Amino acid sequence: MKYLITFSIIALLVQGCFNIQPTLTPTYNDGGYNFNKFNSENLLKQDSIIVSGKVISLNKADTNFFATVQLGCNKANTVNSVGNYKLKLRPSDYKFQLTAISLGYLIVETKPFATIAGDSIIVNFYLEEDKRPLINCEGNY
Repeated sequence: MKYLITFSIIALLVQGCFNIQPTLTPTYNDGGYNFNKFNSENLLKQDSIIVSGKVISLNKADTNFFATVQLGCNKANTVNSVGNYKLKLRPSDYKFQLTAISLGYLIVETKPFATIAGDSIIVNFYLEEDKRPLINCEGNY
């Protein structure tokens, strides 16, 4: 009986760990993003900002896909199979909006945000698969 109770408690803890979902900032589709901003003394000396993070599919089974992250006119292509990206930019008085794009997925955009020298910004995008057909050939043969 003692082992059964111990096993049950461990099973509940393990199941709870696997069901933890990230808290996402909602967007106009089912996807979302996480946004964290830090300040770095080293970046302040360089008069730069760094924007980095991951592009992840909400469908956990699809982990290997190509995506582009765009901040204004600056683009960062994800360079590895886990979706990491990184942009090094100059600070600006304008508010920026990050956009994550991947073929077969719905676009996710952040709310506009301001930057100052020394900012280190981490944005993780969670993309939802686009269920619409890529080409509508209905009625054409």
